[in-house]
Amino acid sequence: MCKGGVSKPIDPNTTHEMAWGLLGTIMAASILSFGCLWIPSFSGSDQWYALAYQPPYYLSFIVLGPSIISLILFLDLFIRLLLGHRCDITGEYLHRHLDGELQKPCVTRCWYPFFHGLLCVLTITSLVAVIIFFYTLRYVIESGTTGLNVGFQAGFAVLVLAHIMLLSGLVHLFHMFNSENNLNYIPGGDGTYKNQRVAGLLCATFIHLAFIICVLVLVFARGCNSLDTSSIDFSQKGFKMSLYANVPNARSLTLTSSNQVIVGTSKNEVYLVSATPGASGIYPAQLLFAGFEYEANGVAYDTTSSTLFVATRTMIYSFPDSVISQVAAGTLSPTNAITQGTVIMNGLPNDDTHAFRYLRIGPDRMLYFSVGAPCNLCDKQKTVYSTIQRMNMDGSGLATFASGIRFSMGFNWNPSGGNMWFTENGREWLSNYRPPDELNEVTSAGLNFGFPYCYGQNVPDGDINPTKNCTGYTPATLNLPAHSGASGMIFYTGTLFPSQFQNQIFIAEYGSWNRNPPSGYRIVVSNGTTYDTFASGWLGTDMASQQAPCGRPVDLALSSDGSLLLSDELRGAIYSITYSALGG
Repeated sequence: MCKGGVSKPIDPNTTHEMAWGLLGTIMAASILSFGCLWIPSFSGSDQWYALAYQPPYYLSFIVLGPSIISLILFLDLFIRLLLGHRCDITGEYLHRHLDGELQKPCVTRCWYPFFHGLLCVLTITSLVAVIIFFYTLRYVIESGTTGLNVGFQAGFAVLVLAHIMLLSGLVHLFHMFNSENNLNYIPGGDGTYKNQRVAGLLCATFIHLAFIICVLVLVFARGCNSLDTSSIDFSQKGFKMSLYANVPNARSLTLTSSNQVIVGTSKNEVYLVSATPGASGIYPAQLLFAGFEYEANGVAYDTTSSTLFVATRTMIYSFPDSVISQVAAGTLSPTNAITQGTVIMNGLPNDDTHAFRYLRIGPDRMLYFSVGAPCNLCDKQKTVYSTIQRMNMDGSGLATFASGIRFSMGFNWNPSGGNMWFTENGREWLSNYRPPDELNEVTSAGLNFGFPYCYGQNVPDGDINPTKNCTGYTPATLNLPAHSGASGMIFYTGTLFPSQFQNQIFIAEYGSWNRNPPSGYRIVVSNGTTYDTFASGWLGTDMASQQAPCGRPVDLALSSDGSLLLSDELRGAIYSITYSALGG
């Protein structure tokens, strides 16, 4: 029990104030917890990832009762102040010693409780800001998502402002208690009651700080601090994964004619990984381009013309191979290198949701790129949304190749037959087990794969398709686990892996963000009709014994030696997957 510097026990008013601080804290946690549960589904916005990222659902029910009580107490006090009622209930036990002033109007006698109520509101604001800030921080660290940068900074600003207001209020209140003008309201004027009130405020403040510490512990306990490549579990002995290069926010991969690796990222940068390893065996990486207007996720290299293509959110650039050579040699800066490119496509949708463009060069030597839906579930009128587009390498001849695709982060062509296959991420907030992510084959140009009206094997989405009509849509070739985040895919055409993996489809699953239990966080292999786990281990266990991401697999590329290269956005790494019959 906090002491106020006096020998007698603390006045009951102090206990009341401590209870106020505690109940305010619980109410703030409850509000945020319910927000985690319901706001995302009501808003339909994917920008609530930070709040909705596997919240502690049980917390809402535990704190509901105390929160209602806290709210009733606060409303009782506030209404009495507004109406000028006598404080014979709320105010009496707060100020029953005020020099016989019990019958004074409530505005006079309830100044202190009103000020305490104001501090309580500031405390709640501060607590909400703290929780939002650290939930956002955790999500940004784990996923590398750029869409939350503004919210992250705003949350930090609110957090700082709330604490400044709270501290200012406490200082002002202490000043009031130490002012000669206010001593006549304190029994005896000897400071006894004053010290008890200050002690109560300090206790409430300590409760507030203790709760913040608990939030920090819970937030940072949930997460996997590193990825041990030796812990990756393969479906067959002989496979091994090792660190190839360190590349921050690594996503899309493409290889040049000289086996250099070009890496698109979730930032406005592109990296170049050398074809020659360093002394440690890790291949050095350097900035190739820095300062694009938006995320530079899509990269594709044309070995015939020695041209690199880069797709940002709104533009597609082409760069001659000489630009890569100059940056590698240090004669051209990554910032100036962007000016050496040609904008072959401009004016693509500028939406925060599904903003990444995946880019590949088809066997017909045309450029293919994805444009996702600008939402979780909607029917936008722009024909470019929810499609895979294609065009000539100079930007001419733009046309829709396939439509009805919510969001594709991976496609490639079957060396046997030449058809495109692509992955698709299904919608959120339907259930833990549907809709599925999909693997699809495009047998001819112009097919519609159903989004937003149908998913999977032409299952109607009742939230937007009440007629349940899926006629004319192309069903999924293969259903993949719901919310697994099926991303980059490749047909394995190397010779290093055993024969059963030849011409099989390898798919990187980025992993779910709101499913319980999580799904994805692995590499699967498929023949087009079934799939099996090829490699797992990107989902670990945190200090709270809950599953937490250790990595985020994104894209796959085939190296000239037959090994598979894998990008990991969370770890900021490129890994190499090799095989040895001896298991070495």
